[in-house]
Amino acid sequence: MQFKRICAYLIDFLIVMILGSLLTSVMPNNKKAVDISNESVKVMEEYFDAVKDNDVEQIKELEVKVNDLSYDLAKVNTYSTIITIVLYFLYFIVFQSYNKGQTLGKVLFKIETVNELGIRASFGQILLRGLILYPILPNLLSLILLYCSKTLYINFAGYFSIIYYIILVVSFFMVIASNRGLHDRLSKTRVMEVSKEEIEGNVNKWQENSEKSNKIKNSNIKHTTGKRKGGK
Repeated sequence: MQFKRICAYLIDFLIVMILGSLLTSVMPNNKKAVDISNESVKVMEEYFDAVKDNDVEQIKELEVKVNDLSYDLAKVNTYSTIITIVLYFLYFIVFQSYNKGQTLGKVLFKIETVNELGIRASFGQILLRGLILYPILPNLLSLILLYCSKTLYINFAGYFSIIYYIILVVSFFMVIASNRGLHDRLSKTRVMEVSKEEIEGNVNKWQENSEKSNKIKNSNIKHTTGKRKGGK
């Protein structure tokens, strides 16, 4: 089960990454973001050289430059950050909630998110679970700080990411140990394999829908044929 969960998560993460890359690739500020990134790399190289030489004054100057560039880059990437937040929310929360606790990765590995009683999890549970497990809140809080204060963003935005990654690592090891991560326990959910009865029920529904559609097609064909004969 743990292996299935990890594989499903990686597949879902890859899907969101691909969608995000496709959407952000057409953003108007892409070239500017690349230029700032390249400048940041150069400044970081100078910073490491200054550290080696123990040049305290230059280290302080370069730290200011690094902070300014990281702030400018975050500003330029505002649309990308918004797209990322929206994609994570729509895919991992809205889609999973209305798809009976399953993302595409979970569908592939025949697992689903349910509540502690083993029945369908509520939207609120999947929402809380998603806010803990996925980088929606860190990105959102960083975005708010970005447009509130440059000083606040530089001093605190990085901590949001650190806290998120700590939670992610803790949840990862908890899933390996007990198949219930921190996000599962706090949202009172768990992930379980889709039952054979549910799979059979879905197959039966698909067959019934196929039979109904075939009957409708056949009746339409007969109806159309009858009209043609009557016309002649």
